[in-house]
Amino acid sequence: MDFMGAIQAGFKNYANFRGVAKRSEYWYFVLFMILSSLVLSVVDTFIGFGVIGLAFSLVTLIPSLSVLVRRLRDAGYSWTWLLAPITSLAAFIAGLVGIVSLGIQAGLFDWAALMQPDAEINMAAIEQIANDPNFYAFGIMTLMGLVFSGISSLLVNIIFPALPSKSAAEGNKRVQPETL
Repeated sequence: MDFMGAIQAGFKNYANFRGVAKRSEYWYFVLFMILSSLVLSVVDTFIGFGVIGLAFSLVTLIPSLSVLVRRLRDAGYSWTWLLAPITSLAAFIAGLVGIVSLGIQAGLFDWAALMQPDAEINMAAIEQIANDPNFYAFGIMTLMGLVFSGISSLLVNIIFPALPSKSAAEGNKRVQPETL
């Protein structure tokens, strides 16, 4: 499949989460998305606000997901792999909330002082947080959530789609066997 054919197939099958997408269709569509985003970010910079880029992102969200789901199916993987970065991100957010709550308890955030341009950092509160045993647990949870979210995003968005197609004869249960 060529570049224009991949773009047409991506938008023609914008809500088709069944079937398969070959590697060329997926990667050409990704290239189209990257190039379009770069051009639109330049246009948005000249305009002064990001309305065009935001509109493009919203319009292409469903087609991007559908071509990724079809590509995962073609490579022999389930669409549920798309949920892996989300679950890891939940651990990251939980750890971050824990660290912020420790900072609030220690009095690190003096909201009135933070609004002043010459606000000083409360070093006693930082020391209290650093000596709290929960800080390390929340910190490790935050770090691990971020690492696992990155790894799972790498798997789902780059490594799995780059793998060759897997036929039904090769054990891919997500495609129909070819009839002769």
